Amino acid sequence: MKKPLCLLLAILLFGSMAFSQSFRDAKKQFDAAYKPDVEPAERLAAVEAVGAYDYKDAARLLLSGIGKSQEIVEPMQEFQRQLVEGDGWKIMGRDPGPELLRLKNAIDAELKVIDAIFQALVKMDGAPTMAWFVKGGLFREKHWKSRETVALVLREKADPDTIEPLTRALRDKDARVRTAVALALGRLSAHEATEDLVTLLRDKSWTVRAAVVEALGEIGTKEVVGPLIARIGKENGRIREDIADVLNKLTGMKFGTVAESWERWWEEHLEEYLGSPEFKTGTDPEDDPAEPGPEDEDYYGLPIRTRAAIFIIDISESMSYSAVKFQDKPKPGEISRLELAKREALRALRHFGKNSSFSLIAFNDRVFMWKKNLVAGNRRNRDAAEAWVRNLKPASTTNIYAALQVAFRMAGTGLADKTYGLSADTIFLMSDGSPTNADSSADDWTKITRACREWNKLGRIRIHTIGLKGHNVEFMSTLARENGGRYVSR
Repeated sequence: MKKPLCLLLAILLFGSMAFSQSFRDAKKQFDAAYKPDVEPAERLAAVEAVGAYDYKDAARLLLSGIGKSQEIVEPMQEFQRQLVEGDGWKIMGRDPGPELLRLKNAIDAELKVIDAIFQALVKMDGAPTMAWFVKGGLFREKHWKSRETVALVLREKADPDTIEPLTRALRDKDARVRTAVALALGRLSAHEATEDLVTLLRDKSWTVRAAVVEALGEIGTKEVVGPLIARIGKENGRIREDIADVLNKLTGMKFGTVAESWERWWEEHLEEYLGSPEFKTGTDPEDDPAEPGPEDEDYYGLPIRTRAAIFIIDISESMSYSAVKFQDKPKPGEISRLELAKREALRALRHFGKNSSFSLIAFNDRVFMWKKNLVAGNRRNRDAAEAWVRNLKPASTTNIYAALQVAFRMAGTGLADKTYGLSADTIFLMSDGSPTNADSSADDWTKITRACREWNKLGRIRIHTIGLKGHNVEFMSTLARENGGRYVSR
């Protein structure tokens, strides 16, 4: 009996040693993949090799890779931004189109590495690894990006055992991490975290508050309704609309964003409400009006429920075509797509007052900013913006990637942002064509959606898309769907 037992122990020991050696080999491969001048394809292979091991050391190693890949991407994004927002010809001394295309392909390749790391982390679910996620990764990692990534990984796992540490992580000093943690607790419908989440309805960061509103809506108990009603009158724009949508889902009532109606209804029905979305008492017609004034403004039929928006307007050559036909110039009595776009933009600008902000971006093969940042919606700024819109002229091709890149930078996120101090919560993108590169070649639109997923990692900027005749339906609808917006075809 002793010989077989010894043989078994020897086999197990040898197997363990071989397994440990193979992980050490994977680690060496991973470390080598992040040396200078190594291609992203080698990093992808290294991620796959390390991701095969459900070790806490493997998880920690992969998480370090996200930071390293970010350090590779950020200088490229900054140079890309300079070429797009500045005069690329002056910077390069030649046509910047080929360099912009090279940069975009290189950035996209690194984003694939980052996404592969994230997916590998999501697949890890061994007890030691999970213990490290909630004890080490969520609290001890120094870089905010690492802690945010762990929170997003735990969001995908939706393991009830992570509720308690996630609730503690709501006190993280970085707004980006608090946002990710709130989203994770929402996915878990974590009613135990209700009190802590409600406290964050007063967070200074609107991205945190927006994530908390979403989370409370997922929890959906009676305890969340009162705090949301108490908050709706203190918010404006996007978050106020978000709260109204959640309250409608939870109660079945349709008082829109009228705080007084919600407060009166809650006072009357607090005791009998049991937390069921089927609960209805009927609405007073006078309490369910379409809100008057600026809130009625729309853009190509999309209601403007924000006070901080960026409008992206296509001014490629095809925008000179008829607004009612595919590839024809306007006939007598018809208007061009660009003239229609100008009318819609001028009407949308009426939505903005002194307590709101906006900006405008036009694009063809290049990007043209009305202002480099959002400005107050006062009369003087609106008049200046209207004059700028009226002077837009159609020319060249459809570099949507560059336009969105500029918009995200203007909004305050996505491109090496350190504070996540978003100045815009909504982007309206209008185009009549398929995306092209800066050198006028056809673009792979999946690179655009992948970049936006990374820029908009926490999903707080809503992108609405408007496609005019000739647009890429799959691209425009996907972009809106993945970023919490609506897609319309006109």
